[in-house]
Amino acid sequence: MKKILCGLVIAIMMTGNGYALTQEEMDCNWLNKSIKEYVSAAIRVNSYSQQAEKSGDNKQAGEYNEWEHKNMKRGSDIANIYNAICKD
Repeated sequence: MKKILCGLVIAIMMTGNGYALTQEEMDCNWLNKSIKEYVSAAIRVNSYSQQAEKSGDNKQAGEYNEWEHKNMKRGSDIANIYNAICKD
């Protein structure tokens, strides 16, 4: 009986002690991670674009610029959602 009570006490303590995340906190964490991924992808694609421009491949550089713009736009959109939902 003591083992069961101790288990319940530990479980209750863990849920109210910051170990359990609310749905809003999980959503905010996901949004934050997504922003970082899109910005990171845009930076990577920008590097590819610069390499293509140096090699004289303007068509490929243009395609990379489009991808960079799309990633930055998506990251910006998610950042706006993050600011609306997750900022106090």
